[in-house]
Amino acid sequence: MKIIMAISNVIFDLGAVLLEWKPSKIVTEFTNDHDFQNKIKEQNLSHPDWVELDKGALVESDTYTKFAERVMLTPEQ
Repeated sequence: MKIIMAISNVIFDLGAVLLEWKPSKIVTEFTNDHDFQNKIKEQNLSHPDWVELDKGALVESDTYTKFAERVMLTPEQ
């Protein structure tokens, strides 16, 4: 007798497997100012909101304003 099992879940590990996660490298794409790079990393990429966003508990569009305010980024910038 042959038993056939259906796959019900597939898990993809994207971080450091398919995608490169290097915050220091990422922030250099936005600014050459080292102080501002550190501020972005500390106030956003190390903030609890980032973890919640990563888990899917926050909507990405809702975080834009919060993240910009933390680093005092204005719409003109």
